[in-house]
Amino acid sequence: MSFGVGFGDVIGAIALAQKIRKEFSDAPSQFRQISTEVRILSFTLQDIEIELRGKKHVLRLQQRNNLKEILRSCNSVLSDIEKTLNKYRVLGSKPKGTKKAIKRTWKRLNWEPGDIHVYRDRIILNATLLNSFSQQYLSHKLDKLTENQDARERDAIFNWLTPIDYDSQQADFLSRRQSDTGNWLLNSSEYQSWVASSGQTLFCPGIHGAGKTILTSIIVDDLHVRFENDTDVGIAYIYCNYKQQADQTATDLLLSILKQLTRRRPVLPDAVKTLHDRHKQKRPSIEEISDNLKSVSRLYSRVFIVIDALDECQSSNGCRAKLLSKIFVLQKQGGNVLATSRFIPDIVERFSGFPSLEVRARESDVKRYLARRINDIPRFGRNPKLQEEIAKVIPEAVDGM
Repeated sequence: MSFGVGFGDVIGAIALAQKIRKEFSDAPSQFRQISTEVRILSFTLQDIEIELRGKKHVLRLQQRNNLKEILRSCNSVLSDIEKTLNKYRVLGSKPKGTKKAIKRTWKRLNWEPGDIHVYRDRIILNATLLNSFSQQYLSHKLDKLTENQDARERDAIFNWLTPIDYDSQQADFLSRRQSDTGNWLLNSSEYQSWVASSGQTLFCPGIHGAGKTILTSIIVDDLHVRFENDTDVGIAYIYCNYKQQADQTATDLLLSILKQLTRRRPVLPDAVKTLHDRHKQKRPSIEEISDNLKSVSRLYSRVFIVIDALDECQSSNGCRAKLLSKIFVLQKQGGNVLATSRFIPDIVERFSGFPSLEVRARESDVKRYLARRINDIPRFGRNPKLQEEIAKVIPEAVDGM
């Protein structure tokens, strides 16, 4: 076990204090005047040893330095007392005809009263310093315990909101991005305007296979990079998937947004904690979720909500309509909303009147992709003319897909 201070230092100081108390228990009365202080110091050292023994907690640098200095001082005063007493302890004579052990006897011990007070003051000072250290150490551990309890409570509430987490999907989609692709969208005036002002909506429709999901991951990553150090900006995103419609009801999707916005707060919002306490064994209503979203959103200066593949959100039971209804409430409150979708008439109609930017596979992106991947195919990599022909024909054939 390592505490930065040798654990043996504490044990050594305890052993020395106990040795002095044991071996000098029969010392003249002048020593007994300070024996009580040595006993108290010994018990205090043992308390410190118990606190440290078996703990995974690592002392902070300042704590390690403080304890090291106190232990050095403890060993110094105990050693001084031991040396002084040893001067006055001598071997007694062994009685004739007996096998009894030789006992130690004492010379006359003449300490000046002032010297005794100096030793007592040094011992009391070190015991006081050890007690102060112990209180600070315990206080720090209690703070850590409170932090851990708070973290467990937060995690339990987050999991209660929804166990679904889109972080892994975000990482997976973003990993498929070819370097520098998608910059056309990030650099577009439509996107720049959407990021710059509050309460903006940007609709990004595209045909199947145009790369909407990868672009969504690029947008989410851009937002996180832009506002990495700004805890006053809330960011939430969802990836709709027709294969997961059973787990992507309007309630589920809104709870995921609420979870993400809540998770960025340094302190768990009271509104969310109250919602949890009221509905521990059941799901809250969509209106209660909406109210919490509005409440948590007000804690931020800016809020960004990104929805991918809105067309894959089920519409038969009103899921999509309910989701958009609550999302646009946040938009009117100042939130920024961006959604991708195929050209589904009712979705296009829902976003009519808002800025739109069609997602298409740009020729420059296709060429970048081909340039990086064509050498992976040995047959093409050895034929420059074939490479040139591929680089020309494929971008034209892609036609936005």
